[in-house]
Amino acid sequence: MFEPRVYRAAFVPALLALVLTMFSLQSRPRPLPQGLAADVLFDGRVAAAETARIVAAEPDRRAGSRGDARTADRVARALTGSGFRVVRQRFSHADESLVNVIGRRAGRSRRQIVIVANRDAAVVPDATGSAGDTAALIELARVLEGRATTKTLVLASLDGSELGEVGASERRTRV
Repeated sequence: MFEPRVYRAAFVPALLALVLTMFSLQSRPRPLPQGLAADVLFDGRVAAAETARIVAAEPDRRAGSRGDARTADRVARALTGSGFRVVRQRFSHADESLVNVIGRRAGRSRRQIVIVANRDAAVVPDATGSAGDTAALIELARVLEGRATTKTLVLASLDGSELGEVGASERRTRV
């Protein structure tokens, strides 16, 4: 005699086997093409040497100081030399004249990747902190020089981090 429950019970494993077979017959997708790995391009020794040069040239980089302004000029030159369009955003806070340096390089998309580094230092001399951040930003600009990107790249060197992150919270900061 014909028993439908037996056929239904046997149909589920057969269907599962059919679905698994369909997915296993499909070829694997090709891997996406990749450029060189970031650790091959970004040279930490170059960034460390740049950190030492920044500290030696400008040991006093307190917000609004001459050393901070000269470091801003250094960042602007490096970003311009790496193909970024540089804008200096001047503002004041607590009677200090501050400046953010923002470099932008348009990609094929309007979507943006924003990388921020603080530039000023609270103590004199600051051997590592913000000088290392600034040096890494400069080295990153060098690595990205001449490379076509799909997204717009924005590298920002911000002032006033030691005054409560006023450079990052500046209302006119549009990246």
